[in-house]
Amino acid sequence: MLTPPKVLVIGGSDPSSGAGIQADIKAMALFGVHASTVVTCCTAQNTKRFASIRPLTPEDVMEQIDVLLEDQDFSIAKLGLLASPGIIEVLSSRLQTMKVIVDPVLSFTAGGAMPLDMVEAYRNHILPDAWLTTPNLNEARLLTGRKDCGRPLAEAVHKLTSGNVVITGGHGDPYTVDVLLSDSGWSKYRSPRLRREYHGTGCAFASMVAACVSLGQPLEEAVARSKRMLYNRLVRDIEYGKGTGIIDLVSPTEDVVLSVEQAARIFSSNMPLEMVPEVGTNIAYALPHAVSPSDIAGLGGRIVRGQRGPLQAGSAAMGAAKHTARIVLAAMSQDPSIRCAVNIRYSPDTVEKAQSLGMKTASFSREEEPTGSSSMEWGTLMAIETAGSVPEVIWDQGGMGKEPMIRILARSPQDAMRVLERLAPGSAGETVKA
Repeated sequence: MLTPPKVLVIGGSDPSSGAGIQADIKAMALFGVHASTVVTCCTAQNTKRFASIRPLTPEDVMEQIDVLLEDQDFSIAKLGLLASPGIIEVLSSRLQTMKVIVDPVLSFTAGGAMPLDMVEAYRNHILPDAWLTTPNLNEARLLTGRKDCGRPLAEAVHKLTSGNVVITGGHGDPYTVDVLLSDSGWSKYRSPRLRREYHGTGCAFASMVAACVSLGQPLEEAVARSKRMLYNRLVRDIEYGKGTGIIDLVSPTEDVVLSVEQAARIFSSNMPLEMVPEVGTNIAYALPHAVSPSDIAGLGGRIVRGQRGPLQAGSAAMGAAKHTARIVLAAMSQDPSIRCAVNIRYSPDTVEKAQSLGMKTASFSREEEPTGSSSMEWGTLMAIETAGSVPEVIWDQGGMGKEPMIRILARSPQDAMRVLERLAPGSAGETVKA
């Protein structure tokens, strides 16, 4: 039985669906992550104004959490609008075993702010146990009482917590600058400044990070990926209401295409020519619930053998990798989280290196392939059956008119690139950030 990644989400309801738990659910769904939600309050708001907030009682909130915990185990909790000091005070006792990601909602894009006793409640009861805190610039200043920005402000927030800090929406022209202070050090993330305000960006960003972390991605990569995805959706500038913009969190199509393009650039720049087979390399990445090759992004012209190294010969598009897409569909039929496949040239040394690094490998023989079947589907399923689960590396030694091949299977193109970095001839096998 499959257990999809899930996150416990605690926050308020927004009738415009631009923020709150509605945005949390949509943002996490883009990554194939399930959000189990606990409602703390009902708000009356739209893209132009914030009218009112009606908190539930702490007992109402605790009952929702306790009923969920009877039925599900959570390793990650994402906290949004907590609505009252009373709710904040009783929450921490239920979240001790989880990584807690706190988006401290203290003000609203459409107007309105939380009372000052909420700041003290966050400081005393939630932030000390937070694994990650994601305030915007104004919220960070409210929490710390400071007027500055950048690293000094992040360090001040960090002193209130037991974990990592991201401050979003920092000033810069023509860029906004987000800063991350983590156990691994200090990072900045820049993106072009947009011309209008958007509703719910903090909710969506924190939920995207929570989803990425639930999929096993390191925090630095989760922040970078979430920042990139959020910006790509903001620039669409879709008009849902008459006031601030609402982020388009509906269709993940464009994001899988962009992920393939990014991976193709990494492959073309970093991989040696000898890893490219004669037929070329393709990268296929599926939507979370793909059922046909048209639901899977790939390269139209593949990555081919150029004079100076691998050369990307076509752009990414949906339905452009029909053969590699069938490998992905076969893998997803056994494990829906395995949504990416990349083919590279077969080499016994590569297979041996994968095995020495502890990767699960499996193979199939084209000579045993039934008449009328597809090597992509039949061979993948045979290898999975042999391995007992979806392996990272599937290989075959070819056949009449068929080139030997290695296929890398992974959750995402970024994960696949990390595997390939380790397998590349001359590498020591260390994991390299994609």
